[in-house]
Amino acid sequence: MRHWHLYSECTGALLVWTAVGRADHVQAGHGQRRNHASVGVAAPGTGSEFRMTATHAAVPSAWAQRLGYAGVLPFVGLATATWIAEPGHRAFAGLALAHYGAVITSFLGAIHWGLAMREASRQSLVLLGWGVLPSLIAWVASMLSPPVSLLAIAALLWACLAVDRVVYPWFQAQGWLPMRFVLTCIASGSCITGAAGLHALETLF
Repeated sequence: MRHWHLYSECTGALLVWTAVGRADHVQAGHGQRRNHASVGVAAPGTGSEFRMTATHAAVPSAWAQRLGYAGVLPFVGLATATWIAEPGHRAFAGLALAHYGAVITSFLGAIHWGLAMREASRQSLVLLGWGVLPSLIAWVASMLSPPVSLLAIAALLWACLAVDRVVYPWFQAQGWLPMRFVLTCIASGSCITGAAGLHALETLF
């Protein structure tokens, strides 16, 4: 009888130890999958989790789309004002449009610093250098005459998009490019419209 109790106690301890060991192993596996998914590394057996995370991160949310399209409203409004506002206010509308365009191009360049901060291995001089270049070009353009400034900013907006088409896929952010294309069309078209409106205003006087 005494042997039977000893055998039962040993068997129970062995089962408890095995169960705890399996639980720790499973928990460690889940933690490893979470870590790999968070840093964007596809480890064996975690490919589906990684793809799900990357897909969600690469597509702009509904709020991002609302804010993005709301951001072009000043472009459209100020460009329209260069044509239909009182003559004394059209020049101010063109100047405000050029300054707003300079701010937006600076924002587009700063995104590259944000992308570089996500991955230390990709903090190259080219990526970081381009991150500050749009703001410098826009700053110089803002000191030109408003019609020329608007045309320069329109060209700079397309240059930013061209670079982003190359860089965004490196960071699984290519899902933002379709919205970027639409926004660039509206913003650059507004700058060209504003430049034409200011040129028409100059011919009146």
